[in-house]
Amino acid sequence: MDPDRHLHRTLIVVAAPMITQMTGINIIPFYSNSILETTVGYSGNIARIVSGCMQIILIIGAIIGCFFVERIGRRRLMLFQTGSMIVCQAAVAGLSSDLENPVAGKLALLFYFLAMLFLPIGMFMIPFMYAAEIAPASIRQTYAGMAAASSWLFNF
Repeated sequence: MDPDRHLHRTLIVVAAPMITQMTGINIIPFYSNSILETTVGYSGNIARIVSGCMQIILIIGAIIGCFFVERIGRRRLMLFQTGSMIVCQAAVAGLSSDLENPVAGKLALLFYFLAMLFLPIGMFMIPFMYAAEIAPASIRQTYAGMAAASSWLFNF
């Protein structure tokens, strides 16, 4: 609560990676084969191909994020990502409630792909960059460590 606002900065540094992990970004790729086989009904080979395509989309989103991070700004990208993940996850939840309908399953898969595209644009690397940028130089490594610890804790 001092003039340097360390508490405020610490809360931002811990909250941003926590929010990223709570979007389910690691659950979707790790368990996508099982999800696609059991809920959508794809065969093992097709599920692995679709899962690989999701990983490629994730990389494309990260590359897009690299081009926009300086042009648009970190805060706007993080807010865009948060809003897009809310829409994508709500759509997946709603569409997954009726997977006997093949169109609903395919639309849910589309929103999985959109989530994999949008998340790295605003939240893949920005929380770690932001942690180092808002910290004073003397304690920059502490803030970066707290961001990494928060990410791994909520990943677990």
